[in-house]
Amino acid sequence: MALSFVDIHTHILHGIDDGARDREESIAIAVKALEDGAKAVVATPHYSLDLIRSAYLDIVENKFNELKAALALKAAGLELVLGAEVLLEVGLPQFVKREKRITIGGLGRHILVEMPLSGIPPYAQSVVFEFLANNIVPIWAHPERCPDVMQDFRAAKPFADNGMLLQVNAGSLLGAYGRTVKNAAKKLIENGLGHVIASDTHRFTNGIAPMADACLCIEKLAGAGRADAMAFTCPTSLLG
Repeated sequence: MALSFVDIHTHILHGIDDGARDREESIAIAVKALEDGAKAVVATPHYSLDLIRSAYLDIVENKFNELKAALALKAAGLELVLGAEVLLEVGLPQFVKREKRITIGGLGRHILVEMPLSGIPPYAQSVVFEFLANNIVPIWAHPERCPDVMQDFRAAKPFADNGMLLQVNAGSLLGAYGRTVKNAAKKLIENGLGHVIASDTHRFTNGIAPMADACLCIEKLAGAGRADAMAFTCPTSLLG
């Protein structure tokens, strides 16, 4: 059976961050995603509080609308959704309450966040709790790449236990970031701490990270039901 998936983490918008370099690359990523079985792709450019407070939001929205119009012709059948990948910072939940455009689909219900490169900050749990108290579910982007989780996957467990969703990168399971990250990703999934699989695509090499191969890895680790839930069922539920 052909794979169907929803990719909630991509850097498909060109000229915004370290993702696609031009419009043609954005379109190529989308076309290949559709061919590979994607039903929807969420554009998640990098954000921080400083960028959110600037004109960056309007620039991103304009780029999104331009690409969406182009894909109506080039990749009909693929839904393009606007979101963001936001650095977890103190004060972020209060800002998101006022500015919902950085949540998935602008619905104000789910937001993709990443931890600082140094690891889990001391304020992380309180910020996550504040999101949840405001009925906004944070999704932790690639926790397996966090130094604390790489050292011990159980560092992610208190966040999942409190209601945060964990998004594992397809490339992590396939060794794209090294053995330590791969092992952390496997441990998360084996222990029920992986909720979503996504590509985190930045550039078009041979399309997006091979979601089909990643799903086969999940199937071996936790069964076909978990693979389908992480690739399709759970991410689909985040769009509406």
